[in-house]
Amino acid sequence: RFEYLPDPVAVRPFRVSNIRQKYGIAADKRLLVQVGGVQRRKNILTIIDSLNDLSPAQQSQVCFLIAGYCEEKAFEQSILEGIANSAVQIIFDNTFIDNDLFESMKV
Repeated sequence: RFEYLPDPVAVRPFRVSNIRQKYGIAADKRLLVQVGGVQRRKNILTIIDSLNDLSPAQQSQVCFLIAGYCEEKAFEQSILEGIANSAVQIIFDNTFIDNDLFESMKV
């Protein structure tokens, strides 16, 4: 015998947020996004260093958004130092990004 069981996951509506508006990123900039837990193994510092190798004209056309929580304070400090020494617009949102917020982000 088969019986229909409704989905146990409650579906709730969410508001779509515009990622550029939320973080103040100009519409004409190329956007690189790293979303999720911020950890050394994700090579964020290497990405920052690579962005610094771009020409000044290219650097002015790029934004790197790092959105996710960094548990390791020493690594967080390294990221902040890398941001301070970069001409590229780099935004570090050091907060937990839940699935609802992640799914609601659109470029």
